[in-house]
Amino acid sequence: MVRAKMGKTYCHYSLCRLFSRVSISFSVMLGLFAICAFPGFAADPNQADGTKSRQNSLTWVGYYDPALNYLSAKALLRFESPMIERRLWLDEGLQLNTVNSGAVAVVDLNRNSGQFLLQGQNTDELEITYNGRLAPAGKPESLSSETIVTNSEIQLDSFRFLSCIKNFYPHTGMDFGSILLNISVPKEWNCLGSGILRSVRLQPELSTYVFDNGGAKGMSLVFGRFSQIGLIDAVIPVRLHGWPLFNYNWYFPKADITRILTFYHERFGPLDVPELNILFRRGRHFAGVSYCGLIVLDVDASWTSFSIHTRKNIRSDSPLAMFDAKIDVLSHEIAHQWWGGLISWKTPVENWITEGLATYSSLISLRAWRGEKEYQRIINRLRRQVKDYADLGAPVDGFQLLLSDRNPKVYQALVYGKPALMLAALADKIGEMELCRRLRIILNDRRKNSVDTADFLRLLSGGDEQLQTLLKKWIYDRGLPKQL
Repeated sequence: MVRAKMGKTYCHYSLCRLFSRVSISFSVMLGLFAICAFPGFAADPNQADGTKSRQNSLTWVGYYDPALNYLSAKALLRFESPMIERRLWLDEGLQLNTVNSGAVAVVDLNRNSGQFLLQGQNTDELEITYNGRLAPAGKPESLSSETIVTNSEIQLDSFRFLSCIKNFYPHTGMDFGSILLNISVPKEWNCLGSGILRSVRLQPELSTYVFDNGGAKGMSLVFGRFSQIGLIDAVIPVRLHGWPLFNYNWYFPKADITRILTFYHERFGPLDVPELNILFRRGRHFAGVSYCGLIVLDVDASWTSFSIHTRKNIRSDSPLAMFDAKIDVLSHEIAHQWWGGLISWKTPVENWITEGLATYSSLISLRAWRGEKEYQRIINRLRRQVKDYADLGAPVDGFQLLLSDRNPKVYQALVYGKPALMLAALADKIGEMELCRRLRIILNDRRKNSVDTADFLRLLSGGDEQLQTLLKKWIYDRGLPKQL
């Protein structure tokens, strides 16, 4: 919105809650999806001429105590161009202390809600300081103790997440931007972050980590008493982290991680980070979340006690079930390093783009590993699952499907499954290698950018208008087409 006043230009600084993702597994999603209805969530900051401010940057210095969930920070935002209106959102537990940006008036829009209106003369910088205890969040976004004992045999590792969807920093909007983040924590806590770790400084009482998001979309941190437990020399070095005595090879052998990474690297090209960090957490089921350069995997702590028959039947009624639970989540979350880490969606209802691409990537990696017969079995099964829910919505409904229908299978089938089937049908029409070539072109042309549905389908069609029309039917319409 542009608002002009006599003789003055006013700035309205906007911080909207950001789904950078990259990817959020459904087990994580239930605690997060309600944010989609948050006022201002879908609004990108605009420049005075109505175009996007592309090269926004954030320099952030802070202290965080995971045990108390206490945060104190200073943030400096720089914008490529002055912006007419912005609204500032901070986590409701944080108190805005100072604002330095020319002549600025601060208005608390809704007392103690974290909503602030900052009005001032035209400027391209904003510096703020703030502190407080972050508002409690549900698992696995924030867990308060080191371990949670569920029974006499199984313990769940507990971490603190400061994710890109939680307003612990004033991000630069919903587009990609540069973030340099310097965070200090009590020495007994370790920290992993998305992007690139630039340095670690160990002091008697504190550890200070400096992260560069590498121009990705958002920034996420995870804290815990984990340690590095493995290293894989793959196409990109992989550092494995977790509980010191945790045997990750029981669940995710190095050979599987290496195979999947190598396959995606060959199909889609290199990543932009120098290494990939994978953090394992023992939990009640397999799930995951993927940020640029960082993957957190929940591991079913009871998996090794199950029979082979039981393992195959776990999640068998889910549209996302392919081979087995652990391989499914591993291949999907690694795929999000490309589809989410390198490009993302422009609005929340377009998250089908990254979820569909990650699901399709999992399908073709399984095809290369298990063969054509197993691939066709999975495709046929996925088609039956999607058909059951295809009349309840369309992929372009995105996150709204979670709000309108409490059955998670509807969301999974239409946002993950149906776009993957569209891509599989397109591969049948033009060939898998040609489709991967087009996807590499999209990655190169839109790297570190957000794409919308129309742009993505236009690029995917390769200039064939008739094909583009058919692709639109898959995404905009209800029902399930038989083919392209």
